[in-house]
Amino acid sequence: MKKILFLLSVILFFAGFSPRGWEIFLCLFLTLVIGVLTIKPGLPEKHGSRPMLLSAVISIFYAVYVFITFGDIAGDNIILTAVFTVLTTAGAFWFILNILSMLPKVKTMPKNLETADNNIGKAGMLYLLIVAIINVSFLCQASPLYPLNYWDDVNSYVTVSRALALGKILYKDIFDHKGPLLHFINIPFSAFNHQSYLGVYILEVIFCFCWLVLALKIMSLYVRLERTCFIAVLPLAMLTYSVNAFHYGGSTEEYALPILLLGLYIGLKTIREDRLPKLSEAFIAGLASAFLFWMKFTLTGFYIGFILFVIYRCIRSRAGLAILKLSGMFIAGFAALTLPVLSYFWITGSMSYLYEAYFYFNIFVYSGDSVSFLGRIPYSLILMFIQLGRNRILAISIAVGLITVFARRNKDEIIFMMLSFLTTFLCLYSGEKPMFYYCFGLACFAVSGWTGIVTLIRNAMKRIKVRPRKILIACLASIAFCTAAFAASDSTLIIFRDREKYPQYIFARQILDSGDPTVLNFKCLDSGIYNATDTVPDFRFFYQVNYPGSYTKAVKEPLDLVIRRRVRFVVTNDFYDLSNCGYRLKDARSCYYTDINGNVAQDVYYLYELDLFA
Repeated sequence: MKKILFLLSVILFFAGFSPRGWEIFLCLFLTLVIGVLTIKPGLPEKHGSRPMLLSAVISIFYAVYVFITFGDIAGDNIILTAVFTVLTTAGAFWFILNILSMLPKVKTMPKNLETADNNIGKAGMLYLLIVAIINVSFLCQASPLYPLNYWDDVNSYVTVSRALALGKILYKDIFDHKGPLLHFINIPFSAFNHQSYLGVYILEVIFCFCWLVLALKIMSLYVRLERTCFIAVLPLAMLTYSVNAFHYGGSTEEYALPILLLGLYIGLKTIREDRLPKLSEAFIAGLASAFLFWMKFTLTGFYIGFILFVIYRCIRSRAGLAILKLSGMFIAGFAALTLPVLSYFWITGSMSYLYEAYFYFNIFVYSGDSVSFLGRIPYSLILMFIQLGRNRILAISIAVGLITVFARRNKDEIIFMMLSFLTTFLCLYSGEKPMFYYCFGLACFAVSGWTGIVTLIRNAMKRIKVRPRKILIACLASIAFCTAAFAASDSTLIIFRDREKYPQYIFARQILDSGDPTVLNFKCLDSGIYNATDTVPDFRFFYQVNYPGSYTKAVKEPLDLVIRRRVRFVVTNDFYDLSNCGYRLKDARSCYYTDINGNVAQDVYYLYELDLFA
């Protein structure tokens, strides 16, 4: 009876994440694994008050999450939402309390944990590179397997980086409100982006590989890197890249993932070894935080938590001098990357444009200011829960990770994870216009969930004595989850399609055949027409920015280009009567894609040509 009640609590816990389709299969699989490993569930006679308190705290956050996310699904049915929240929270409380009570306290592992036999090794590195190539090839639209990357943000990065490679000055000659470093890292690969996204693909493979290496390094702090860890990497990686927040691949949050994991690894490693960060580690952390700051400053929230935790440990250890030394090295690392970035804008005389595009626009135009300072935290929490509710695999991984952290009962580890998670989500959702991909910035915390899941799977596999059966089960499970991830991805709707049938490339042939390939992407985000025509815009505002608000020049200047007939062709994704400006509709084409809600939608693009004889 106790076993049935425990399994019911596990099912209710996962039900709170509102799994759909193949996600139900994943939850049932984890329930089965937990059920196999749990022989005698139920609380021990002396389970102590700490597991009860921790379980209550986790259950409160879980209840808020369920109420918000299920309410988003159920609409105005408050009674149904309340009943569902109570039932799932009761199950979650019993499940978490059992887990925290059953698992023994994990003692600090020996300092030689990460010895040669626990390193990834050359063969492991090669395997992770292959996994990265497979992951990016099948789930990122920059891959050669796809006709194009349909994400307008990625198209704008490609356009800007190609313009910078040809000598244009960022923000001054060509506008985008993303961070300068995001465009700078794309420049070396822009040579491959001629009517394709091969350069983006290579960059994504590199960052995916770095992410996987750091994920395994973090796992190696807690488990031996045996065969199970490496087998599980591919399905876990594909599941992470299949969430809605990842979308088509190529976002800033994707590139930030290994940089965030670097700080997580340094923090957890110092905790496991019971020491303060080395000066070299502080320098690396400063360098990493600068990388995030100049790519997207709202992503630096993690390192704010990192800094606060290090200060806390220094104060507790009464190491006042260490605070000064570590702070100096952190600042030196931050400056090591900041100075070259600022030098570029100082040399090119575009410092004011940097402030206008990257700081002023993002802080005062894009973010909004209708929510009060006191209301910012609950507002951010609600936004985060709603978005995690639409990225359920990410939410489950983070939840399992936090439970794993609490189960280890290491005070410093709990403080570090909770503090860094708090500062990360507060910075990510500091604005009022949260984009659907913001919560992918929390994916770094899912790695703790990987550790817990891999530990469960490894212990369950030990119960299977027949080796061929063990291999068969592992292969079938990996194939099943990889297939499920492929099916769930927003990208895969258009895989293996012929790019010549897409509006961008159909229009590109007509534009290039004219002999005058001057084109404007008008009143819409970058559709990819510049990359398809292999051209670089000769004007600053080459697409319609999101939420221009009071920043009227972003709207006025493209309109002036049309009124003054400065371009031969105009491409839009909505119909406009431009006959008064001398443009006639030349062609209209449609295509299907997966929208930000995961639904199949249709876009129609229109090509206008200047009537030279009007």
